[in-house]
Amino acid sequence: MVNLEKKPMPQSVNLTKVDNGIVEIILTWTSRTDVDLAVMYELTDGSQPRVVQALDRHFGSLNASPYIALNGDDRSGGREIVTINLAQASNIKRALVFAFIYEGGNWRGVGDAEVTVKHPALGEFYFSLNKARAKSCALVDLQADGQGGLDMTRLGEFFTGYHQEIDHHYGWPNINWVAGSK
Repeated sequence: MVNLEKKPMPQSVNLTKVDNGIVEIILTWTSRTDVDLAVMYELTDGSQPRVVQALDRHFGSLNASPYIALNGDDRSGGREIVTINLAQASNIKRALVFAFIYEGGNWRGVGDAEVTVKHPALGEFYFSLNKARAKSCALVDLQADGQGGLDMTRLGEFFTGYHQEIDHHYGWPNINWVAGSK
């Protein structure tokens, strides 16, 4: 039996490969602000980096490529979840989970935003997001560890822009950003 004790997330942790296990990255907030969770990802198969996000309904898949899924689009304040299939972690080169405020808002108005990471063997970690005057926030970075697992680093870094600004800051090549719609 695994004890999912809630504790502060360390700066970096290795998400060991767990057969049939998943890791969940959960963003919760208390206001009625429309916050979206998204993931830039690159697979080990050499395909172009892409994004899992509610914009244009790119929700991903747990059991097929990219092995990363977004649970949906909560537009009224509450909770969105990114799930990563750890049995397929060796297919993921890197992934960057981030959140952004839909047009017109900023993190000051979100209210009590918190990120929770749940891992089947390591338990549950969390960290709070401060309320900055920004449009987006890089939450966690996942990198292949060379042994079939993923190293995850807590970021919590805010940006005044959106996807493209995060892309350039963290060096994601070859993503062609165009306006999306819900």
